[in-house]
Amino acid sequence: MLVATLQSRVAALVSLVLVLLLAMASIQPVSAAGTITAVTTTTTTTSKCRTPRVRREFRELTLRQRQRYINAVLCLRRPGSSKLPASAKSPTRFDDIVRSHSRILSVAHGSAIFLPWHRSFLHNYETILRTECGYTDPLPYWDWTVDSQAPESSELWSPSYFGGDGVAANGSCVATGPFASYTSVFARRSCLARHFGKGDGDGGSGDAGFAAEGTGFSPESIYFIVKSAAGYDEMRWRVEYGPHANVHIGVDGTMAFIDMSTNDPIFMLHHANVDRIWQMWQQMHPEMAMTYDGDLASGVPAQMSDKLAMSGLMPGQADHTAKQMLNTVSGSPLCYTYSDSIAAGVAMDASTNILARRDTRPSTPSDPIAVSAADIDLVASVLPTTPIETPPRGDRSNKLKLRCPAPMTPAFIAQMRLSADVVAKIREQEAIDCGFITYVNEARPDYVSRSALVLRENRRLRRQDGRVRSHNRQLYDKLVDGFLDQHGGHGHGDGHGHGRKHGHGHGNGNGHGKRSDDDDVDEADVPGDEADHETDEQGDDSNDGNDGDDGDDGDDGEHELDRRDTGAFAAFGRVDDCHTESGAPCAVVFD
Repeated sequence: MLVATLQSRVAALVSLVLVLLLAMASIQPVSAAGTITAVTTTTTTTSKCRTPRVRREFRELTLRQRQRYINAVLCLRRPGSSKLPASAKSPTRFDDIVRSHSRILSVAHGSAIFLPWHRSFLHNYETILRTECGYTDPLPYWDWTVDSQAPESSELWSPSYFGGDGVAANGSCVATGPFASYTSVFARRSCLARHFGKGDGDGGSGDAGFAAEGTGFSPESIYFIVKSAAGYDEMRWRVEYGPHANVHIGVDGTMAFIDMSTNDPIFMLHHANVDRIWQMWQQMHPEMAMTYDGDLASGVPAQMSDKLAMSGLMPGQADHTAKQMLNTVSGSPLCYTYSDSIAAGVAMDASTNILARRDTRPSTPSDPIAVSAADIDLVASVLPTTPIETPPRGDRSNKLKLRCPAPMTPAFIAQMRLSADVVAKIREQEAIDCGFITYVNEARPDYVSRSALVLRENRRLRRQDGRVRSHNRQLYDKLVDGFLDQHGGHGHGDGHGHGRKHGHGHGNGNGHGKRSDDDDVDEADVPGDEADHETDEQGDDSNDGNDGDDGDDGDDGEHELDRRDTGAFAAFGRVDDCHTESGAPCAVVFD
């Protein structure tokens, strides 16, 4: 009788597991647009682009891949490697690239052409790396939302990678890392300079930056832009004058001068992330994915045939048109997409949208929940003493709440020659963006972002699991929709506001949109639980940049993502009414 009962229970359990596995197998990955797709694409791949390359967050790369990327950039700086005519006076291929950007400032910034021009620029840069320096790994991007709450502490500033802050006593020249000795040629001769401690937007005259008031755009802030921007030019405007400018100003030094900024090797990783945001918006709004509108810097309406002039950067190659840059998987010429980035903190099973207290987790596989008790206790340990209001931008003591993005500085406004109308619209949008963060912090006092310092400082980064993108989208949609409902559906100011001295400022301002999925839920590294939460990397890391095949190359553990960073679109939900053994609130539940 006992045997029969056990057999019956085992059979029932097996049946339950099979049902669960079948249900999970039927769930396909959801792209950042929320569409069901095998790879994250803007439109269907073509015969010219059957296997798009996948651009990855720098910290997704193995240690050897990171070094190979650094070496490839150094390769561009070989004396005599320039391919421009002698009259250009460019000593290296790296300087060719810098020159191309410095000669297009008044055309490729502050206008509709900003995003397609930089997409073409990145494509040419990648082509040069691969054809002239033998680079075969993924082109990296810097997901600065991961570091948004303390950008000055990003692991990318390591001496092993891009070097750190400048030395104030030496003209803020960078003294660490492989690029420390670099001297620019275009637009003028200078060392590679950074000002994390000041971040004034003009190379050092004293507004506010990374270490003072230089917090960046969090994952939630980027999602807010992508979801609520109701047209191409509005999205372009908000990205260019929001997170794009924010990073240039925060890094400061060389990056703060638009004509000099390409001299800092972090420029390309920054703009790859800006390009990723455009692709996110295209994926979330498929009906607008192939749109391109607004005005050029001259005031002429943008057209699909607009030429993206590269000042001879690619000898023998015709300049691309704006239309050619709209589809990243057309194969004519683009053939790439982006990874789902990285995140830190709680590990959870993709088949559920509940994070619960560890001692209430069900014991059956019918409701699988993989929650780190250590992460719950970590948050609970600081929750009771953390004020719910939005902390000052320069504060680093509040480990749970998000900070508002730093505003555009007067020095940067002057450099860009922005009109009074444009500046007024920028200030209006900054107030709305900060209002959204305040809503997240105060209207949802139980909410803890994956970019919160409590996780960033204590959890290892992991590649995000694409299976949980749908889960993540639901949470962020609630945050954005709640804010838009509370504020009459307006996610932005009057809209476009492009231009410099001529500064137009029109737009619809309705703030409607669908949803986006940029950076989702992670697989966290939890002490004592490493076996369950390793980054899923397989194969040989010497691949040609295609998806999923950048493994550990035989180097023990080098594929693991590093500490001191946190990530993208993911978060705890609300704190329930249960308590830890110490009496602090503990359960975290997604509605």
